[in-house]
Amino acid sequence: HREAQVFSTFQQAETENARTPPTVPPARVRTMAEWEEVQALVLSWAGYWDVLTEIVRFAVDECDVYILTPDRIATETHLLLAGISLERVHLLPIGFNSIWMRDYGPWAVYHQYVDSLAIADYLYNRPDRTDDDLVPHELADHLGLPLYNADDTPYRWIHAGGNFLRDGLGTAWSSDLVLKENTGKSGLDLAEYARLFFGIEDYRILPRLPYDRIHHLDMHMRVLDEETIAIGQYPAGVADGPQIEANLRWLQQHYRTPYGNPYHILRLPVPAQNGRYPPQSDYLTYSNALFVNSTLLVPVYGHPLDSVALQIYRDYLPGYRVVGINCNSIIEAVGALHCVAKVVGVANPLYLAHARLRDTYNTAQPYQVRAQVHYRHGVSEVNLYYRTDSMAPYQRIPMTPIGAHNWHADIPPQTVGTEVQYYLEARALDGKVRRRPLPAPEGYYRFRVKAYHASPQAKWYQSLYYLAPGTSLQLFADIAEGATSYEWTLAGGNPAEAHTAAVEVSYPEPGIYPIRLQVSNPLGVGEDLRDEAVRVLPSRGLFHDEFTDDPAAAFWWVDNSEAPTSGWVWTASDYCYGGHWQVRHTQAAKPLERAHLRTAVDLRNLESATLNFSIAHAADTTYQRMDELRVHLTTADGQILNIYNKGGLALKTHPTQDTSYMPTTCTEWRRETIDLRPWLGQQIVLHFEAIGGQGNTLFLDDISLTTNKLPEVMILNPVDDTLIIAATDQPVPINLSLLADDADGEVEAVEVYVNEELVHSFLAPPYLFTYTLPGFGRYCIQARVRDNEGATNWSATHCLHYVEETVGTFTPIYQAYGRLFPNPVGEELHFQWNHPQPVPGIVATLYDARGREWRRTTWQLRSGQVYT
Repeated sequence: HREAQVFSTFQQAETENARTPPTVPPARVRTMAEWEEVQALVLSWAGYWDVLTEIVRFAVDECDVYILTPDRIATETHLLLAGISLERVHLLPIGFNSIWMRDYGPWAVYHQYVDSLAIADYLYNRPDRTDDDLVPHELADHLGLPLYNADDTPYRWIHAGGNFLRDGLGTAWSSDLVLKENTGKSGLDLAEYARLFFGIEDYRILPRLPYDRIHHLDMHMRVLDEETIAIGQYPAGVADGPQIEANLRWLQQHYRTPYGNPYHILRLPVPAQNGRYPPQSDYLTYSNALFVNSTLLVPVYGHPLDSVALQIYRDYLPGYRVVGINCNSIIEAVGALHCVAKVVGVANPLYLAHARLRDTYNTAQPYQVRAQVHYRHGVSEVNLYYRTDSMAPYQRIPMTPIGAHNWHADIPPQTVGTEVQYYLEARALDGKVRRRPLPAPEGYYRFRVKAYHASPQAKWYQSLYYLAPGTSLQLFADIAEGATSYEWTLAGGNPAEAHTAAVEVSYPEPGIYPIRLQVSNPLGVGEDLRDEAVRVLPSRGLFHDEFTDDPAAAFWWVDNSEAPTSGWVWTASDYCYGGHWQVRHTQAAKPLERAHLRTAVDLRNLESATLNFSIAHAADTTYQRMDELRVHLTTADGQILNIYNKGGLALKTHPTQDTSYMPTTCTEWRRETIDLRPWLGQQIVLHFEAIGGQGNTLFLDDISLTTNKLPEVMILNPVDDTLIIAATDQPVPINLSLLADDADGEVEAVEVYVNEELVHSFLAPPYLFTYTLPGFGRYCIQARVRDNEGATNWSATHCLHYVEETVGTFTPIYQAYGRLFPNPVGEELHFQWNHPQPVPGIVATLYDARGREWRRTTWQLRSGQVYT
């Protein structure tokens, strides 16, 4: 509770205990997945010894175990009395504050997939646990590994490991706790941190659950492999069940695996505690499981559902040692096995990624197996082993390389009812061998060849409901009974019909559109028609809405389905702007009610675009009651991006907490602006999301889209391709003159660059400057102008060519004299020749500044005369 009280201040402060300035990886890194090969498990010996002892008991069979402990002798004695060998146990005198190693411990990352191991880190989201936050630094020193730390300006990322699930292929998942804890930073900012420090290319954020007090995804969600996610399942309508199901629908609608497939979802039951569920009980979970090489440790509670959960894991992960560890003692602290441990990958991994084959109705075509293999010392061969009888030996099929790291092979087609079991094996040039799944050949992947048993039920997921004209919408058929044909009818769409399981469609005009899907298999036909499947919002360009009148029928769409008692309401008033929007968070029936307000805007044919809006809020800065406001943007290709994120102290405009607060003067509103230039040329949807902590009313008004015409700058002198000639290589001054203007504002600064290096800055006209060319060479000049709104623009590039004078080429019997003028050369160049004797014929060739022949001429030179 004390940490919650100080967290708002912690969010705004600089990091006091940062050991070193942030160090960004020098090249792309990859964060390992938890099912990869590990060299060590890391724990902190901080109470709950019954749980920690059992983790160590099973982990020492798989890898080394590093235990942070303040009392080496006591820890050794405890483990020995428990019958655990200390051969692979390493006790380290590193300080810590808590048991939750998952949240603050080291992250194993690899340069370029597998080249070298390093440690990545962020700022732990518990401000009072400063020793915990330094553990990755200490362990990196102990292991002799480089550390990349996003824990201070300009990469100050507050986070916790239980809320950071990865797949090893550049995808990561968090609840939107990560946005709340990093208020003032947008989702785009956090995605950039994840990319730089962890190699995450696709950072996916889900709404947090109302009754999970810590809001860490690992309390109800578990990534099991590249395409499989295990998710907890409550009885219908109970506890966090409704939000989990909503998140699952969102996941299925919006996200695909790294291989472009729908995720395979494995449901885990959630046990009650003495017949009760949260918030009237502890947060029991089976998803908080821990991979340690070929072992999976699962929390259990002495509940009848324990055996069900263990069997679900065993069925999906044959060959793994799946072990239950009683967690009744620790679950009251809102954590279990995954929460208390971190793994460190091997130093030299042979990385093998694979999208496991799924059940199929195909009996005619081979089953394509694909694998991605990386090893720093090279791969010699990759083999596929399969069998159709669990008592029979595996058959080997050599896999064929495709490019640098991809391999493929085909399993022959099988008859209905066959279960195919298979695994992959990679061999490196230095002899190392790696298999997937890790415990193969005892472990294996499997799929079944199924018979059609019913006519198909038409069902699909769609990535969006609210669209701007022209936005790409993804449709994905999900047919449990199997389908042999698909027929989409997309009235008003482009295309208007389609015949594949996955479809991309867009709608050029505003309106509400139906979608129809008809599917068939040998046993029949199924159909689903949704009359209002898509709403395409009318978009507009520049606008200024003061909401003096009720805007409900205009360009704004309200969705208060998740906040029926507290959502967006237009209110007429005499305050400042007149009417305004408000969200009455004090009236929310439960925490985390979400209200949505949308409009579509047209950024085509604009040189720049800025979203402006005014807010007023007397924030309740109690951490649990912080209200939040976010602005999301849906791009033309269907991506949903968070571009504004504030809550608590960052959101408040009124100095004191006041549940009856109403802004009565214009000075009580704060103006916010968002640069929309990255999305110029598109029609987009803007989405204001208000998230309630049951704090105070949020006010929103005076929303506008404005454009700032780009300032202009041009180089008047020298002209492009100016040629300067000198007999000797020496500095020569040149005079530069520029012209800058801003049609709708003021020029704030002009900068001059020579060969991309800044050489001079102007804060006011006249823009005149003398630059000295240091010697022969090519000099390209460009100017950049910035206006009073921060917009910048570049001039055309003008290049100078400063060269040595080389005039005339004659046979040795002639001594001719010549000169060139003017110097420097402008638009005209004069050649002047003279010779004491007549010369019968001179050939003169003129080249331009780029060395291209421009003109050639021949003439007679008489004695003693000068020719120009």
